[in-house]
Amino acid sequence: MEAWRLTRLYGESGRAQCGKTWDLLQTLVHSTSLPWCVIGDVNNVVDQIDKQGGAPYPGWLVDRFNKALKDVGLRDMELVGYLFTWDHGRVTSKFMEIRIDQALVTST
Repeated sequence: MEAWRLTRLYGESGRAQCGKTWDLLQTLVHSTSLPWCVIGDVNNVVDQIDKQGGAPYPGWLVDRFNKALKDVGLRDMELVGYLFTWDHGRVTSKFMEIRIDQALVTST
């Protein structure tokens, strides 16, 4: 059986603070050479299709998050089942859904 490192992450929710989460990933990546899985509410999306309804997710956040993931060698695992993990305004015309919970892994 192969050993893995698992990290549970709750990302900064404020857009101006996202960099703190990405910096944390940069710090943690060097703590071991084991394959790595990061799971949790990262409070960001890897693609615009991860958000439905409301204004588009800010492109600069998507781009910077993807760069941060690339820098630490993490990639998004494909989700099986219902895509969205958070919603707001369910019974209103402003209903939106976002996939902010992620499972990210290094290549093995």
